Amino acid sequence: MPSKGFTHEAPVKGQSDIWLTPRHIIEALGPFDLDPCAAPSPRPWPTAAVHYDITQGEDGLMLPWGGAESGAIPRMGRRSSDG
Repeated sequence: MPSKGFTHEAPVKGQSDIWLTPRHIIEALGPFDLDPCAAPSPRPWPTAAVHYDITQGEDGLMLPWGGAESGAIPRMGRRSSDG
């Protein structure tokens, strides 16, 4: 019987390795302030008000994150109380 779900199947091969959040999701959730790993320009649609583009030297993991929802970003690393 063929397996369904999460398995070690071959990855989906597309025409490129650039992925964007689908427009209908952006429209349903409302505007985003920041896309820290945006697709390079030109983009077929804006994914946020601010785009960090690694091809332009903008490392979204190193640059500051701001905006209305930035408090929802999980903290990385150990807390000082962890010893």
